[in-house]
Amino acid sequence: MLQAKAGAGSYTLWLLPCKEDEAWLRSVIVELSAELGTEAFDPHVTILGGLSGIDDSTEAGIQRIADDHSAITAQVDEIGFLPEVFRAFFLSLGGQPALTSLFNQSKTLESIYSRPEFTPHVSLVYGEPDLTVKQALKLRLQDMVSGRSLRFDRLGYAYSGKGVPIPEWRIDHFFRLARQPST
Repeated sequence: MLQAKAGAGSYTLWLLPCKEDEAWLRSVIVELSAELGTEAFDPHVTILGGLSGIDDSTEAGIQRIADDHSAITAQVDEIGFLPEVFRAFFLSLGGQPALTSLFNQSKTLESIYSRPEFTPHVSLVYGEPDLTVKQALKLRLQDMVSGRSLRFDRLGYAYSGKGVPIPEWRIDHFFRLARQPST
């Protein structure tokens, strides 16, 4: 069983973009992190945080969730930003039934966090950039993301969280979304 270091954070269930979208998102994240002096990270949608460790039962539960879902294509609704380190600047994917279904099923996993609402997004910047910087970035990137959709084809559990420095984040296991779409 994989365990988080005591007091150092936890595992998080991430929805991961397909390789093509991962490459595009990674390039944006790396460019913005270099520009703003922040840490780069793997692009993802956080589905569930606070998994204190991954045992056989949790891994089997994640596999069942992956087996029950096909790849998800989600429309980027808008660029958003909040005064929160982990939602400083992001692409909002709200209103996606497939994402909500995935989140609802993931709540069957044992988590130390209770998350009453799900606001699916892909962060592009973590940290505390100034509001005027975020507004300028939004204007600059708006045309690039307008009308764009992202395809997600894997779940992963990642060693990550508020108590873990971003350079130490890692994805320990991948689960392919396996259900074949109905025709």
